[in-house]
Amino acid sequence: MRVRVIAPKEKPPPCLTANHMMRLLLPFFLFGLIALPALASNDGLVAGGIFPMQGNCPAAGMTQFPPENIQPNLSLWSCSGQSQNQLNFSFQNGAAENCLYIDNFDQKAFFVPLRTWTEWNAFKQSTSGGMLRDKIQLTYGCLAATVSNTCGGTASLPASRNATAITIHVDDRDVTYTCAASNGCGTWSMTAATGYCHVNGLCGAANGVETTTAPTSNLCAAGEPSAVSGGGPWDWTCYGEHGGSNAFCAAAPPPCPSSLSLSARADTARLEPNPWSCCTPNWVITGYGPCSKSCGGGMQDVYWGDGCGLVSTTQQGCNAQACYRWTYIGQSCEGWGGGCWYMGVTHGAPCDVPGQYCSFTTSGNCPPYYPFQHAILRCQ
Repeated sequence: MRVRVIAPKEKPPPCLTANHMMRLLLPFFLFGLIALPALASNDGLVAGGIFPMQGNCPAAGMTQFPPENIQPNLSLWSCSGQSQNQLNFSFQNGAAENCLYIDNFDQKAFFVPLRTWTEWNAFKQSTSGGMLRDKIQLTYGCLAATVSNTCGGTASLPASRNATAITIHVDDRDVTYTCAASNGCGTWSMTAATGYCHVNGLCGAANGVETTTAPTSNLCAAGEPSAVSGGGPWDWTCYGEHGGSNAFCAAAPPPCPSSLSLSARADTARLEPNPWSCCTPNWVITGYGPCSKSCGGGMQDVYWGDGCGLVSTTQQGCNAQACYRWTYIGQSCEGWGGGCWYMGVTHGAPCDVPGQYCSFTTSGNCPPYYPFQHAILRCQ
């Protein structure tokens, strides 16, 4: 932040040496002492005031009180030129002077009596209508102050005299404060303001709030809101203005209650919109039941789960491949294990074990003892 001070124009002080000044000071100093009334007991100067030398003493080569001067808390010198520092003092009777400048437009330095209010008041009157009217001018100013820079911050203004204008530069904005003082300490007032403050984006009341629907209001406390995106959680941006920064905001559904049962969580997951985001259904096959046939178009159960506690069962065909069948391969007088009759096997019936044999009795001639032959079937 930059601060530019525009002070009232001052008259250039005359160029005086310290010796020259002392020659000018001494006659008036003596005159002041002779003319001073007796010290009053009820209006004496109160110790603890601020008594910098007035006028422009450093420019005249005078930086401290000369040895001939009486104590600084009882009197003061006013050098030629415009004063650089304020005077602040008070008297026992309650009278006071604050934010005062004593400007000296003469080539002489003046002795300023401050012992009592009576002495000071006589001096003050002489500057407005007396012998010092064209030589000494009393001017007031404003105390140092802290003011708003109108962009959310503050700025410090130094103690200054009446009509001083100070411009504060912050962001892309200039703000001018002017001191107005006529009799005693004045006030700083904002007299001009141009340009813009940076406005940083700031999330609004909807940020971070649990909700079951996308927020539509209170998106930004400052800046311009973007469109809300997402399906829970939801996101949006508060864009800064005039060079300000952006803010990123979000809101989400409330968490799933820990006391909610698995089936209840599954039920909530099927609501639109999902109020808790407890679970997102995703149906997948979790297993199969046994096939009703080993071949030739059986049926079996298919088990499904959604990952949220719900299950479902469907059916599908199974073992659609061609079956093995019992096939007649001939007759024999020899016995064969496994009677087809006992196994319920007939020619052309399906079978499970390829290469397996069975037989059944049929008519035939198997001398000398077996009047019957064996018909042979093979699983193939």
